[in-house]
Amino acid sequence: MNDESRPGSNGIFFFPYLLGERAPLWNNYARGMLIGMGLDMKRSDLIRSIFEGTSYSLRHVVETVKESGAKADVLRICGGGAKSRTWAQIKASMLKMPVYLLDETSGDVPVGDALIVGHKVGVFPDLTKAVEQIVKVNEIIQPIDEWVNAYDKLYPYYVEMYRDLDKDLKRLKSTVDGLLV
Repeated sequence: MNDESRPGSNGIFFFPYLLGERAPLWNNYARGMLIGMGLDMKRSDLIRSIFEGTSYSLRHVVETVKESGAKADVLRICGGGAKSRTWAQIKASMLKMPVYLLDETSGDVPVGDALIVGHKVGVFPDLTKAVEQIVKVNEIIQPIDEWVNAYDKLYPYYVEMYRDLDKDLKRLKSTVDGLLV
């Protein structure tokens, strides 16, 4: 479906802040936005912009984590969003790292939480071995170089547009809240 639209979604940016935004913005007044729509856009551009917007947001988090000294060199995904190969390919290219599509029997977030807790209380002395035994990878999606180059050029616009609109979004929330009184 989204292979009809090229990386960059014909200039459309989606900001997925539908409930405000947590990491790395910690901002409850941020709001979802679509910027760059025009009469020349296609349905596929709009859909791809949503996939890309959530991936830009994920990149923002990963880059913030890396700036703090942490390491991230692979993304593991499962569940509904992992069923879209296009979305996984966008994430891999946006993050410049492989995306591991996990087997459904590997569980979801609670399995990872249980593994970490089990490691901390001694059930799994070697967390890496426990993960290898329990979490099964169905497929590894590698970044596409052309997409990586496109996202490297576009990502700064995503961050700058949010920063440029931040004060206006805060004032807008205050005004709207005042109207409801």
